[in-house]
Amino acid sequence: MYNNDNSGSSFTLGLLAGAALGAGLAILYAPKAGSEVRGHLRRMGEDAVSSLGEVGRSIRQSTEKIVDRGRDAVNEVAREGERAFDRATSEVARATNDIANRRTGSTL
Repeated sequence: MYNNDNSGSSFTLGLLAGAALGAGLAILYAPKAGSEVRGHLRRMGEDAVSSLGEVGRSIRQSTEKIVDRGRDAVNEVAREGERAFDRATSEVARATNDIANRRTGSTL
């Protein structure tokens, strides 16, 4: 079954984008000197890079969890397939032995 676990990351990314847009508009309309605006923009850029790094780490962790669950599921299916193959092999061997015994009249 599909489980959508990325709603937190989507919300965080939307929140960051909205904050950046709002801050950018506020800076453009605020009466400040050019050096102040540049300094403020630099700090905002650094904050955005840091926030995006956190979002990236969160996405990577979520992806690793999904991959681990998928790997576990594949391994379980493989184990179940091996058990089914072993049961089928035993049944075929038993049936083959029964047929051979009927032909020879033996009942081992």
